[in-house]
Amino acid sequence: RFASIIPEAVVSTQSTGARVTYQNPDERSFHIFYQMLKGMTDAELQDCLLTNKPSNYALLSNGDVIVDSLNDPELFQETKQCMEVLNFSEELQKKIFRFSAGILHLGNTQLKSNKRDEGCTVEDPQWIEKACHMFGINAVDMTKALIKPRIKVGAEYVHKGQNADQVRHSIHALCKSIFEKIFKLVLDMCNDTLETKLRKNFFIGVLDIAGFEIFDFNSFEQLCINLTNEKIQQFFNHHMFTLEQEEYRKEGIKWDFIDFGLDLEPTIELIEKNMGVFAVMDEECIMPKATDATYLSKLNNIHLGKHPKYGKPPAKSSLGPQPVHFQVIHYAGVVGYNVDGWLEKNKDPLNENVVELFVKSKEPVFVKLFESPEVAVTAPGRRKKGGSFQTVAMIHKTAVEQLLTTLRSTTPHFIRCILPNMKKKSGIIEANLILEQLKCNGVLEGIRIVRKGFPNRLMYQEFVQRYTILAPKAIPQGFMDGMKATEKLVEALSLDSNSYRMGHSKIFLRAGVIGYLEDLRDQRVKTVLIGFQTLARGWLARKRFRKLLDLRVGVLVAQRNTRQYFVLRKWQWWRLFTKVKPLLSVSRQEEEIKEKEREMEQAKQLANSAKAQADEIQEKLDTVSAENSKIKDALEKEQQAAIEAEEQCSKLESMKTKLEDEVATLMDQIDEEQDNNFKISSQKRALEAELSEIKGKVEILDSSIKSKDQEIHKKDEALKQKEEESAKKEEELKRLVEKQKNLEASVADLETALGSAGEKAANLDRAKKKVESEVKRLQEELDNERKAKSSLDKALRNKEAELKDTTMKLDELSTAKTAVEAELKKKEAEIVASQALLEEEQEAGQKKDRNIKDLSNKIHELEEELEGEKGSRARVERQCKELDRELQDLQERLEEAGGATAAQLELNRRREDEIVKLKAELETSEKDHGDQIDALKKKLAETQLQLEES
Repeated sequence: RFASIIPEAVVSTQSTGARVTYQNPDERSFHIFYQMLKGMTDAELQDCLLTNKPSNYALLSNGDVIVDSLNDPELFQETKQCMEVLNFSEELQKKIFRFSAGILHLGNTQLKSNKRDEGCTVEDPQWIEKACHMFGINAVDMTKALIKPRIKVGAEYVHKGQNADQVRHSIHALCKSIFEKIFKLVLDMCNDTLETKLRKNFFIGVLDIAGFEIFDFNSFEQLCINLTNEKIQQFFNHHMFTLEQEEYRKEGIKWDFIDFGLDLEPTIELIEKNMGVFAVMDEECIMPKATDATYLSKLNNIHLGKHPKYGKPPAKSSLGPQPVHFQVIHYAGVVGYNVDGWLEKNKDPLNENVVELFVKSKEPVFVKLFESPEVAVTAPGRRKKGGSFQTVAMIHKTAVEQLLTTLRSTTPHFIRCILPNMKKKSGIIEANLILEQLKCNGVLEGIRIVRKGFPNRLMYQEFVQRYTILAPKAIPQGFMDGMKATEKLVEALSLDSNSYRMGHSKIFLRAGVIGYLEDLRDQRVKTVLIGFQTLARGWLARKRFRKLLDLRVGVLVAQRNTRQYFVLRKWQWWRLFTKVKPLLSVSRQEEEIKEKEREMEQAKQLANSAKAQADEIQEKLDTVSAENSKIKDALEKEQQAAIEAEEQCSKLESMKTKLEDEVATLMDQIDEEQDNNFKISSQKRALEAELSEIKGKVEILDSSIKSKDQEIHKKDEALKQKEEESAKKEEELKRLVEKQKNLEASVADLETALGSAGEKAANLDRAKKKVESEVKRLQEELDNERKAKSSLDKALRNKEAELKDTTMKLDELSTAKTAVEAELKKKEAEIVASQALLEEEQEAGQKKDRNIKDLSNKIHELEEELEGEKGSRARVERQCKELDRELQDLQERLEEAGGATAAQLELNRRREDEIVKLKAELETSEKDHGDQIDALKKKLAETQLQLEES
């Protein structure tokens, strides 16, 4: 239910398996069950022995079966696509769906109580048979294990009959355990697919948590969920409010600390601390005759009327089929809990006979789910081999503590999701519901502190860099401290002094100020961009105008040339000029051919030089490739050496860790010995004080005995005086005798007192001797402890010497590793240089290839020009033929004219001479032209042959 996503790891913090067997009226079970029933094909349903009606299965019929906003068939296809992306094979997908179907079949098992005894029987065995078919186990053995499990009594095993409630509870525990293991299997597959060998020094985690759950009927699962929310809300309050105000104090901003009364520690202590709800429940789980009623009674005796967050429910809510037994005042409100079945849920025992059947299943994947080195496999609340009894409450508390430890090591950001209505429909807003959620989530308190405080803060450099555009002249050129630059910028922007505060490293802004500055900045940026667009558009417009002017001049030239063409196209002399003009270029053909020959010679020379350079580049390339391969081999060796060095370093680090652990153990032993020495010393001092007190008492008794002896001596002297006086005074004899008797009685008393004092002195002497022997024994123990301490100190010094040697070795290896890394970097630099040289050579080769291609293009152009020359020769021949025809026409006209003048004859003769001369020149040019064409063809063939060879 609470899952955190980090790179390469998806961790399930709490899986609410109880949802498999029970749902509240407005909830439904896990979506995968409904997706399977609605999205599977008929063949898949037949393979899983399912129907497409959720109401046919008891585990899915407690809450809402249909949710309008969810399209189960489409979601099932998406689930299968995601499993394919995460490398779930089709066979594994099929197994997962079959095991999930087995849970539904097992949940449909109906039990009937026996009238003769407390046992029960299965009414319709088809559901257990279907479930066992899905799990790959024997149905008869499964039924026996559920109805009459085998237990060990003394040294023998006996079959114990169970009533219907016990069997039903065992079935529910199995369903929850199977689903939990399938869920963990899916998580393991996801983590295996996403796993990389990169170090995870930094990560971005996503924690998805459910909110507080307050239903009409709240049980053990709701208490676990609400405890998690309570602790995460405490974390949020501390981060949002306490740390926010602590930030003001660190930055030196004057701020009156506001206590929002958001300390949730009393509620957390009520649930999880000593003598709390969890602790009392764990204690009751150990008691042999404990029940839910005794558990509730103990809770009321401990907390009712004594804890501010524990309360007694109203009389109205204590009645009915689902009464409220006690109330807890959570952050989100008062929640009443029903404790029925809490002790069994906390223990959550699995039937070990059924687990043994699961391990013997024909399905390897199902066996893998329940394989473990434990005596009773994994469900929370069973005694493990070599371990202690772990309840669900213990496991949940440990998981939440681990989650909070991870959260405290990160920089958290919070996203609050608000439910708009309870109908699960869009477009409906329930104001009271949203307001209640805002109160419960601490959003309203956050708004209060935002309105009172300064929610926006920026580093001085960042503030200056972003908002200098608003007042570019406010900050002078050159270096200036960020705080002073910010002060000048704020003065230039004319901000109200109450809208900001200057800290040691940041400027703090009240709500709305940052939006105001952003609006000003957007306007300024808009103005600058409009000016830039104006310049760009003006430049483009001028460019288009110059182009239009050029087009206008071109149109005028074209018009003038067109008019001249229409004027000259019918002029005979122009026509003659156009026919004769090509003949005038014949004389320039020889020069053009020679020019072409020179170009071909140059192209040939360039091709030869390019070929030579290409050969040279190829040799260099081969040399560089060989060196590159050598460097790669050396690099691989260095990398292997570096890997070995790292492995050795890791081994030394592990040795160092072990030695440090041993040193820590020795230090702990030394501390314990020192504590023992201190205790012994304190005992010695106490005994010495007692001994001195006893000596004082003995001295007092001695002084009292001496005083008594002196008194007796005085009495003897007085007695003697009295006897002398009795001799003199016989008449006072009787009185003196009586006094003597009294004195003798007092003497007897004194003698008895003296005897008792002597006995006391003897007892004191014996006690003194005993104390002296005890002191002597303690002195010997102290000497022994000192010797042990000296030996431990010696061992500690030896371990420190070993640690020092190991550290020196580790430093030497680190130095060697550094040298290897430096050499590796040097080799990498050489490789980079070689690659750069290789790239240069390749570029030069490509350049030569381009030159060869250009020469080939030139040869092709020369061939095209040669073809053009052939065409021009053909045109000249055609013109000569036309001139011959015109000459014949003229001769015919002259013959017809008959009476031509001498001038005409002379003109005709001149024309004939010109024609003869032109014919001779044409023949000469044709001959020369043919020779040149043959030479060009020969050179072209040779050039092509050389290019093909190169």
